[in-house]
Amino acid sequence: MSEGVITALKELHQDAKLCKNRHFASAERKLRYHIICGVPIIIINLFLGSFLINSQRTGANPSSMRDLEQEMISTTSTTKSTNSSPIYVDIATVLAFLCASIGGIQTFFNFHRSAEGHRSVANRYIEVSALCKALILKNKDGQISAKELWDEHQKIRAVYAKINTDAEAFPSNARDLKKALAKNSLTPFSLQTNEQISVMADSDSF
Repeated sequence: MSEGVITALKELHQDAKLCKNRHFASAERKLRYHIICGVPIIIINLFLGSFLINSQRTGANPSSMRDLEQEMISTTSTTKSTNSSPIYVDIATVLAFLCASIGGIQTFFNFHRSAEGHRSVANRYIEVSALCKALILKNKDGQISAKELWDEHQKIRAVYAKINTDAEAFPSNARDLKKALAKNSLTPFSLQTNEQISVMADSDSF
């Protein structure tokens, strides 16, 4: 009687769970990129800060860290009359350029905000998956009719389509999909019938 709508709910449940895992994988990847870019910037800025303090002690007077970076980049071929060795200035110049480049990449891609967006979308997919699961269990207990199931399915389907539209702003790649397919659900939900479970139990006994 309600086999058609139950099949539709099972498919929607599996699709939502797959999308959830894919976006969680994307969030983890973007957060890793954020850390990879952020840590070197902190370390380089600490080094440049030490260079700034050393320059002030030896007579140079750059007004700020940004002025120091601009000064070092624009005077690559000219060494100021300080006690610092030329190789020290060259290293600081390269690091300043590297720090600015990494910072530009981090600002352009905005990995942290992207990771937050992926997590937000994944949590919305969790809600869709949970609603489908609840309806399937209600049907199993005979607490809902086939017509009511179809009505609820259409509502959940509309929510699912809206999430898909919003998720277009946070694309994932093939590697994220592969991880999602290989990942087991944190809350396993068996959609098998009692007959299938008993058959599997009998086969495991041999």
